This record gives sequence, C-alpha cells and structure tokens, in this order.
Amino acid sequence: MNFTVFLILLFTIGTAIGFTEVFLNNKRKETGQIKYKWIFPVVLIFYILMLTSTFVEYFVIQRKINIFVVSLGLFLIIIRFLLKYWSVKNLGKFWSPNIEIREKHELIKAGPYKYLRHPAYLTSILDILIAPIIANAYFTFVWTFIGYLTLTLIRIHLEEKALIEKFGEEYIEYQKETSAILPLPKFLLIKWSLFQINSNKLFHGGRK
Repeated sequence: MNFTVFLILLFTIGTAIGFTEVFLNNKRKETGQIKYKWIFPVVLIFYILMLTSTFVEYFVIQRKINIFVVSLGLFLIIIRFLLKYWSVKNLGKFWSPNIEIREKHELIKAGPYKYLRHPAYLTSILDILIAPIIANAYFTFVWTFIGYLTLTLIRIHLEEKALIEKFGEEYIEYQKETSAILPLPKFLLIKWSLFQINSNKLFHGGRK
C-alpha cells in the first residue's frame, strides 16, 4: 500500500468515525436550549475546507514525507480518542456538538473537567490538525491552527457566557480554578475570568 492510498483510507475512516461519534452521542443526550446555532455548521464547513486544503497541498507540492511527522500525527490520534472518550463519558447526557443548556443542567467537574474546562474542544483542535500533520501539509497546518483556534476561543467565550448565566458565581469560581483548554498559571485564569465577567456586563448592559 502506497502512502497516498493509506492517507485516503485513514482520512475516510477518521471522518466516518467522527460523524458516528456525533450521531451515537447525540442519541444519548438530554435535549435543551441550543444557543448560537451557527457554530456547528461553521465548524463543519471549516473541517471540509481543512480536508480539501490538505489534499490540494499534498498533491500539488508533493513533499518528501517525513516519517517522524507522520508518526507524531498517528500518536495524536490515540491521544485524541482517549481524551474524547474520557470527556464524553463524564459529560454523559449533557454532551452536545452545540452550545446547549438544559433545564436541569449540571456543572461537571469530574474526570478531565477537573483539569480543563473544555477538554472536548481540545480534541476538536486535534481533529483539525491531525490530517495536515500526517499529510505533511505544513501551510494547511498553519492556517487551520490559527483559524480554528480563533473559532474555538470565540466558541468558548460564547459558551461560558451561557454557563455563567446558568450557574452564576459557581462557574466564575470554576473559571478561576481551572484552565480552558491548556493548563495556565492561576493569575492568568483569574484575568480570563474577570474578562468574561466584564464582557457579560457589557453585553447585557447594551441590550434593550
């Protein structure tokens, strides 16, 4: 099997598994109020653009494949699946591909949520980056990393605005104690929490 065939099979299987995860986990979730409904379609479009860019760069530039970089990508696949399973298992019925708040929503702080507020979003970043890493598509890696990280930070900001509305001070304290997607020093956590609070006040104060 040559590398191109391996790449196509790997990406096809990976995409199929990703959609299967969403379908199966969606069946188990508790339905709630979906906020900012545009987010999931934008993420899906971004994923399609990433795959297209990866294959275009792979076939047009035709770099010599670096096996070390490929191995790194395969290792990240394992990390991604383990972290995604751990995250979804702990969220249980509260998992959703959307920003979705339930009437009897619970703030989960167990499992990976003891260390990160949004470990599932970290796995989404890995989803976007693994393909260009394995394909040695470095230009695609750069623009997808910058673009998707920006989108993820916007999504986190919007989701945490909704969670603060739901849980109030409890979630603000959780922000101060726990990093979002990567471990950070405590003083940065507090600054981020204050930014969220001030932005929420500005948002609500401007509404009529």
